[in-house]
Amino acid sequence: PASGNTLEASGTLEAPFEEVSPFTFRFSGDVDLATISRFYPLDEVGIESLTGQLATQGEGSGIMQTPEEVRFSGFLNLQNGALKYADVGRPIEQIEADIEGTQDLVTIRSLSLSAAGNRMSASGSVRNPMSELPEFDMRADADLDLASLPEFYPIDQDTLSLSGRFTAEAH
Repeated sequence: PASGNTLEASGTLEAPFEEVSPFTFRFSGDVDLATISRFYPLDEVGIESLTGQLATQGEGSGIMQTPEEVRFSGFLNLQNGALKYADVGRPIEQIEADIEGTQDLVTIRSLSLSAAGNRMSASGSVRNPMSELPEFDMRADADLDLASLPEFYPIDQDTLSLSGRFTAEAH
């Protein structure tokens, strides 16, 4: 494991040059996001720091020539996440995510973050996520000081100026 991270992947592709090419894949990972900058230049995409513990696993199978029929399942779990853009003063913190999914249903058990005294959270599901018209059943709540958004997300003040408080609960 590099820097305490574990990534594993395996798979097969049968008859890659034939009209029907079946495949399978499987992956898993347990990654300390603070180590990503050792392997990838995050600064080149405007990220000053990234932290959190990411666990993920997935598997799938199908035919290469019909990607819309691929069957897959997996999960993603992020704990203690934080992200700071280089062009802003404050980080997005307490990023937590617990998500699982298949080709038929993505379930967001929880998704939350806070930044500069703001907080957002969401949960719900997306049915038929691969279709042209997926069905969303989401719950979300937010408590945001709109004037603080440029403190943690790069917004050009010449393009957009925000003020006021945004509080919402939606389903």
